[in-house]
Amino acid sequence: MFYFSLEKEPNIYLWLGVLLSSIAVAFFSRSKYILLGFAICITCFSLAVINSSLRTYYFNSAKLEKSLYKAKISGVVKKLYPLEKGGRLVVKVSKLQVKDVSGFKRPRIIQMTSRNVPADVAVGSYITVYADVHPVSKILFPNKYDFSRHSYFNGVDASGFITSKISFSRRDKKKDYLEGLRGNIFHSLIDSLGSANGKVAAALMIGEQGSVDEKILDDMRKSGLSHILSVSGVHLSLVSIICFFVVRMILSNFVYFAHRYNIKKIAAFASLFCTLFYLLISGMQIATIRSFIMVLFIIIAVLLDREEDAKRSLCFAALIILLLMPESIFHPSFQMSFSAVLGLVASYEFYVNKIQSKLSVDRGIMSKLKIYLCGGIFSSLIAGSSTAIFIIYHFNNYSHYSVFSNLASAPIVSFLIMPGVVMTFLLMPFGLEKIGLYIMDFGINMMLRIAEYIANLPKSISLIPTVPTYALIIFVMGFLWLTLWNHRWRMFGFIPILFSFLIVLSLEFPSVIIDAKYKTVLVKDNKDLLKIGGQSRCSDWYKKQWFGLTDTENIKKVWIPQDKYYFEKDGTLLDMKFHEFRRKSQKLSSIKVRNGSQEIIITEKDLDRNGSYFIYFKPGGFKYEHAINHQSLRPWS
Repeated sequence: MFYFSLEKEPNIYLWLGVLLSSIAVAFFSRSKYILLGFAICITCFSLAVINSSLRTYYFNSAKLEKSLYKAKISGVVKKLYPLEKGGRLVVKVSKLQVKDVSGFKRPRIIQMTSRNVPADVAVGSYITVYADVHPVSKILFPNKYDFSRHSYFNGVDASGFITSKISFSRRDKKKDYLEGLRGNIFHSLIDSLGSANGKVAAALMIGEQGSVDEKILDDMRKSGLSHILSVSGVHLSLVSIICFFVVRMILSNFVYFAHRYNIKKIAAFASLFCTLFYLLISGMQIATIRSFIMVLFIIIAVLLDREEDAKRSLCFAALIILLLMPESIFHPSFQMSFSAVLGLVASYEFYVNKIQSKLSVDRGIMSKLKIYLCGGIFSSLIAGSSTAIFIIYHFNNYSHYSVFSNLASAPIVSFLIMPGVVMTFLLMPFGLEKIGLYIMDFGINMMLRIAEYIANLPKSISLIPTVPTYALIIFVMGFLWLTLWNHRWRMFGFIPILFSFLIVLSLEFPSVIIDAKYKTVLVKDNKDLLKIGGQSRCSDWYKKQWFGLTDTENIKKVWIPQDKYYFEKDGTLLDMKFHEFRRKSQKLSSIKVRNGSQEIIITEKDLDRNGSYFIYFKPGGFKYEHAINHQSLRPWS
């Protein structure tokens, strides 16, 4: 966190000096425990800074600095992500030509979207297209995700939209067999299960969530089940457990073999390979990497006849991921995955001693059913509580019925969908995958019906104002104190956790948004959003961001017939000037916000430099904040 909060790259030689000095202090103060502990902390801290610096230097992005229109681009498709309409291609550029434009650094990797991707275009295809290419997006709104940092560490130098047909010429000799296999599986699922269920199955099997129908995604989000469509630690753990028990059950039927060999260790070893395959084919998301490392520790413990400590393996998983990908600490998948598992691990002892022990009065089927139901409710509550503020922070919404929907869908995912996934993978080489697909399709239909029913319940979801970063940090500090300690003083962790939620409850939606991308002014008016100026057409995705940030339902366009327009609300005066951009499009030149003696003038240059602005009307005044809070000199800024 310290490294990424700096305004410029740290001097790596200085930190090497700090590292060597702290190591020397630790070596010569081995008998002085306080000094030794302090030196070890400085050593670890400096190692983290140096490691992050080397990671940043490794990418050394050739990012695009200015937009290029009608650029002719030739290159090899490295990745292909199917979308609901069209696809997203990640292209390694070999040639880029733009008329009447010079003095720009050619990007090496461009991510482009197309509404129509030919069937013969796949990973490894050499293509030529015309596209409008732009620098990667920065932070769109205050306290939101930094897409420029995300793109930098994914090696993407620019983004764009393909404006011509994709011309396919040849295939690259260096084939990516894994990506090719993922593409073949995707098309096979669509052919077998149809478009809607096939795309859901693709999300569960190979992690292609972007192609799922918008209606299904909306229902899953409102019902609190959207995490199921993102391949996570739950999916990988279920695959590992299913493989372990199936292999062990099969081997136990061979009595001679079972008596001579330890079938438990053989099953554990076999499940490791199945889990590794699922990790690779599903796209290696952060949550699945975390789960794989924990599964690996469990299997090593089984092979060595040792007991595995879940909290220790979770800490090792975090350490390994942060060493290899330090930037992942900002990713929602990392934050929610580790917080959910840490909450479950820390509360497991309480559940066993206080709840399960009272329910285990006999071995009857009713007692087992009670334990299962209580375990499902308890785990859903803990996981939901542990990840709630991260969901609110990143997505500005919260599902009220997520506990019930997860409780209803958990048996379907565990006993139908994921066994169907494993069976499909195992039978696919023999052409018998339809058996697994039938089971998976049946489970998907049931899950989607649950999601649709709960999504249509009244007040299924609430929109939350943008959460400041400091509220999230306060929650994390309290959460770590609560979950990492084993003594009674751990309960003091509830104080900062409660305080962070009080901050969230005290937040309000902005009254005015001055959007930096479309150079438009958005004014909240009850359940409507007044759009003043800007482009005549805006992307649907961007409109959804506006609705979520202002808790509104409709956009009302306000066309300005003159250069100045006055809008008065709560005693605050907006004085705006626009200039013609394109036909039926106007860009904001400047806006003056005035209330009594308080006044601020925001120009087009301010928007380009600071990003979008939020204006909050207050009695007798106003306050504001913008997306980019300093002139950062980092490579991704």
